[in-house]
Amino acid sequence: MGREGHLDVTPRGGQPSVITVDAAGRWLLPDYRGNRRLDTIGNLLSNPEIALMVLNQGNSKVLSVSGTAEPSFSPEDLRAFPEDEK
Repeated sequence: MGREGHLDVTPRGGQPSVITVDAAGRWLLPDYRGNRRLDTIGNLLSNPEIALMVLNQGNSKVLSVSGTAEPSFSPEDLRAFPEDEK
């Protein structure tokens, strides 16, 4: 749940293989620029429980994952992703 009990459903996308799994098994997902609002990070900081639905563009399969998240600004994590064209 986001602030005030509301859900934040935000589509995310990116280059192929936008989700990376590091050596410790953590899923890394960049928060590329979107609508220039801080809804997602604000909600994450107030409640780290998340759910992801990963769509495969090549077929109709969907992967659903839930867990907890935390932002990372470590240079190592940031290097895992190329800059987005936006």
